[in-house]
Amino acid sequence: MSGTRYTARVIAPPPLIAVGVVLLGFALDKLSPVGLANAVFPRSVRFAVATVLIAFAAWPMTRALLRFRFAGTPVEPWKPTSALVVRGIYKRTRNPMYQAFGLFALGLAFALASDWTFLLLPVGAFVIHFGVVRREERYLAAKFGDDYRRYCAKVPRYGWPI
Repeated sequence: MSGTRYTARVIAPPPLIAVGVVLLGFALDKLSPVGLANAVFPRSVRFAVATVLIAFAAWPMTRALLRFRFAGTPVEPWKPTSALVVRGIYKRTRNPMYQAFGLFALGLAFALASDWTFLLLPVGAFVIHFGVVRREERYLAAKFGDDYRRYCAKVPRYGWPI
């Protein structure tokens, strides 16, 4: 299983899933507007919350990408992994990039008052969990064996790095 052709076989690139949730939310906002986010949150509050959420998304994403670069392994889950990344932010959470995607999408939902994006976020999280994370876990367990299982026993799947 350690061949160069063996990968996690995720259902789609995770950034595409996150962007898809946001774009679908925006499209549904145009087709069938709800207007709740605009009614509940004044524009200044929405932009302040969005700024904080997007900044909090950039922080773990940047740290995670740097860890992959330092380890010399591809960040793309459709490419073979060459190293198990367990340092830095990965000491606190096994999936900081996917958490960052969620925070970024939530920030955009606030910024643009997208009620449908708020509603679709759990669907996107479900798709990423079962279509990406669980597949990556099976792949990494097969590739790295006991090292990966020990790592999973110590570090939560979605622990918060803040």
